[in-house]
This record gives sequence, structure tokens and C-alpha cells, in this order.
Amino acid sequence: MALSKIQAESMNLADTYAFSGTVSGAGGGKLLQAVTTGYVTTNTATSTSTTQASMISLAITPSATSSKILILCQSTMEIVAGSSGLVTSNLYRGTVSGTKIGEYYGGIIPATSGNTSYIVVSHNILDAPSTTNSTTYTVGFAKGSGGTTSVRGHAIGRQLTLIEIGA
Repeated sequence: MALSKIQAESMNLADTYAFSGTVSGAGGGKLLQAVTTGYVTTNTATSTSTTQASMISLAITPSATSSKILILCQSTMEIVAGSSGLVTSNLYRGTVSGTKIGEYYGGIIPATSGNTSYIVVSHNILDAPSTTNSTTYTVGFAKGSGGTTSVRGHAIGRQLTLIEIGA
């Protein structure tokens, strides 16, 4: 069989081309579905506790137990500093009392008592829930230390996106 080289400029990319044969190594990694909260622009309740409070939740129903879920979350946190200005934000499968699968801890150091600061908290995690049941993911938040006066999810915005990836 003779081989011929086709130059990209000689192909009409609008045409349909038939393929006969096999492709190896191209399995898995297909994006099967995506759900998103959209851009949430309301404040959460202010937390003065180190106990996690729910900030945003979203559910997805995987189509196969072998699927993975890519979780993408961004939220703006408002921190009112005391002797420190720290926030903790955890990502849970389920509610804030569920399985913790991600954690963020940070803030503004050194903090000036009474000052309000804003930081962006991101969670980007690949989870393997091994189920075809509806699975909820929740982002929680709390003040990160006893020296922080309060924290809250700010109205600048929060977004949570869940993407199912086939095995």
C-alpha cells in the first residue's frame, strides 16, 4: 500500500472522512455531564465559630461507579480580623458532617484588629465516589482561629461546578 502525505492546507475540514481501523489508547477521560450552581452573589451568614457552616452545595448523579467527579469551586471570603485573620474552608462529600475530601486554611497575616479583608478560596479536586446514586458536594467554612473575629462567604460571588469524567 502506498503512503501519501496530506498537507493540512489541501484538506477541506468541512468534509466528512470515513475511517476504518482501530485507535488504541483513546479510552476513558470523556466528559459525561456537568452541573453548576451558576454564580451565587448573596452573602452567607457570618460565622463566629470554628465549626464548619455550609456555604454552597450541589448534587450530581454519576452514570457509572467507575466515574470520577471533578469538583471546581471558587468563593470569596470576607474576614474580620481580631488578633489574626484566618479562615478554613473544607470540601465534603455529603453535608458538612459528611466525608471531608478537601481542605483550605489561610488568611491575612499579620492581621490588624478590626480590619476587613477579602481572599479567594479555591477547591479543585478529583473524587471517586464509586456510586451511581445522587452525590452531594458541600463547601463549608469557619473562622480559622480563636483570634479571628468573623468570616463569611461574600456577595462578590461563589461558584461550584461538578463534572463527571468517564473511566
